[in-house]
Amino acid sequence: ITIDVVPPAEALSFSLAILYRRPDGGVHASWEKEARLDRGSAWVKLWDGWGSAAPGTWAPGAYRVEAYVGGALLAWAIFEIH
Repeated sequence: ITIDVVPPAEALSFSLAILYRRPDGGVHASWEKEARLDRGSAWVKLWDGWGSAAPGTWAPGAYRVEAYVGGALLAWAIFEIH
């Protein structure tokens, strides 16, 4: 996940929580990581993953990804599984 931000004047470290919502609005998955934003950087990039030996754990439909810092919604995006 990459989030574009206003470049900070000083380096920042913060906890970034990511929430994946199913098409019905329920929570599919979530994770939280410490993020670091260097001085003058215009984006923060984090990743985490999981898998399954059996395909189909993500039902078709539009999913919403939400990013939170300190409980406040920072950004969101939609992706679709066909």
